[in-house]
Amino acid sequence: AIKELNILKKVAFHQTESKDKFHLLFGQYYIQTEQYEELAKYINEHIDTITSEFHKQSILIYHLNALRYLNRQNDFEILAAKLLKNIKNNFELKAKLHNTIGIYQAQKANHHLAITSYHNSLKNAELAKNNVLIQKAFHSIGIAHFRLGERKLAKIFYQKAAKIAKKIGDQNANCKILTDLASANTIDGNHSDAIKQYLRALRLAKNSDNKKQQGLIFYNLALSYEHKAERDTAILYLEKAKIIFNNIAFLVGITYANDLYGDIFFALKNYEKAKAIYLENIIIQKKIKDKEGIAHTLGNLGNVAKIEKNYGDAEKYYQKQQQILVKVGDVEGEGKAWFNWAMIELEQKNISETKTKLKKAIQLFEKCSFKIGTDLAKQQLKKLT
Repeated sequence: AIKELNILKKVAFHQTESKDKFHLLFGQYYIQTEQYEELAKYINEHIDTITSEFHKQSILIYHLNALRYLNRQNDFEILAAKLLKNIKNNFELKAKLHNTIGIYQAQKANHHLAITSYHNSLKNAELAKNNVLIQKAFHSIGIAHFRLGERKLAKIFYQKAAKIAKKIGDQNANCKILTDLASANTIDGNHSDAIKQYLRALRLAKNSDNKKQQGLIFYNLALSYEHKAERDTAILYLEKAKIIFNNIAFLVGITYANDLYGDIFFALKNYEKAKAIYLENIIIQKKIKDKEGIAHTLGNLGNVAKIEKNYGDAEKYYQKQQQILVKVGDVEGEGKAWFNWAMIELEQKNISETKTKLKKAIQLFEKCSFKIGTDLAKQQLKKLT
């Protein structure tokens, strides 16, 4: 595709609409390969030459994706408001717009708002009878439920999306859905199945030349091998992930990789290095306003403080984590915060407080069907009664 587009660069278009379509296709290429910096540059250079309203609005939605990825939040919100006002009767464009806004809301950990946007996208995609956009909406809804700890519901939407992606032959979408299904298997402890799915997804990502997705899959493979305590293999994949994330300036990916490096240092009992990388991560997470990431890192810092018997610091970290997760709506994450907080109380022999916090954790784990957490919290509670 890019070879043909580069040939067309030299063509003098006689029809304005053909030239507009050419620019839109170039924008689509950058979207498919997730080269957002290049996309933003291309649109800034050519937007004033596009005359068709449809093509201009279409490529501005691509620009919105680039602004989201590049963390230009003010610019994103201004352009999103403008497009919401201007796009009236085109169901396809409205579906794309609501999906992009939903992804932006999800990045800010507003998952319930994101689900509303995704359902708006789905409604418009169905009215447009566009299977590509229906598939994207199902996939996005699945991701939002996954982030809220609702894995059973997430898998239902992933499978709906996968069915359509297979039907229309969308290799890039298949890759992403397969990766997300593998992530659900990782959390459920099915590491061997997850690794097989990640490797299949990696082949698809390489075929479609999607660097960002390749980096995410390398990271997830590292995570799976870390769960299996095969740390040399985990570090090998993690280094591959970081190289890609740095090359494409993907800050969120860098925080994922740093987080796992910190976890490996923690597992190796190198607590000073773990603490240093977690503190470094919080700086990046605050820069990109990643509430979920900040909450997760606070939990990790709490774990370091706990192991070093700094109970006052540990309690502060877990309390801040729990407060953020309530706002985010991450039920499973909040349950983990309460459980870790309970373990601090237990080490200090505050039995009454331990019981109260364990019961809170169990209530949250049961709400999101997190069986491993429920069983562990109940075992701890049983020891105290």
